[in-house]
Amino acid sequence: MAEDAPCDAFITAEDVLLVDPCITGEECDPVYELIDAAIDEATLLIYMLSGRQIYGICSDTVRPNKLGGCPRVTTCYETCSVSYIRLTGNVISIDEVTIDGETIPASGYTIMDNNKLVRMRDAESKKQKWPRCQNLDSPISEVGTFSITYTHGKAPDLITKRATTDMAIELIKLSRAETSRLRLPSNTTSVSRQGISLSMQDRNEMIRTVGSSIESVSQFMAIHNPANQRVPTFVWSPDSRQSLHRFS
Repeated sequence: MAEDAPCDAFITAEDVLLVDPCITGEECDPVYELIDAAIDEATLLIYMLSGRQIYGICSDTVRPNKLGGCPRVTTCYETCSVSYIRLTGNVISIDEVTIDGETIPASGYTIMDNNKLVRMRDAESKKQKWPRCQNLDSPISEVGTFSITYTHGKAPDLITKRATTDMAIELIKLSRAETSRLRLPSNTTSVSRQGISLSMQDRNEMIRTVGSSIESVSQFMAIHNPANQRVPTFVWSPDSRQSLHRFS
């Protein structure tokens, strides 16, 4: 997942064309480059209007590591191990877990509270723990490493899809000089038929006002972000010393 961006588009070109099959021209000949560019922009705007809470479904590989590192000892199992790892987002599935380059069987862990990866006891009922430190400068196939590949997030619901579709349609209209009666703020301009390029006097102001100018977007915000928050709320504690490092 890119930093501060949704993982994937919330809708497809077919969703847009189902509402308005002639959106890109009077001959009803779709210009998919224009539609796809508008969908990407609309998805980003809806993501921001959600308070960065709705971002689609992502697949990430992370490498947990204790902040500040671990003591340099021969074995740090007792001093550098934890019973669970707190993952980012709503976990859908754990795709693979490796320690020292070896894949841990799915029976060796479970998900608790939607985002905690808990280490299970082994076949002999002996308690197992996750490494809390690792060699981040080594590939995950090497000894001394620990990685988690998982899928997280939430698929956009019908309200989110409709809001994104209507937003994309407005952006496509914005790219056509002959289109009038646009509902987007007048301080938004666009150039290029090959893609949407937004130029705004104040982008943040547009984000705040667009919800009241498109009915489906206003409904989306009322349900998913009624407090109009800018970022998701979270709880941080100085006792939480685990950091997830994502490698591309």
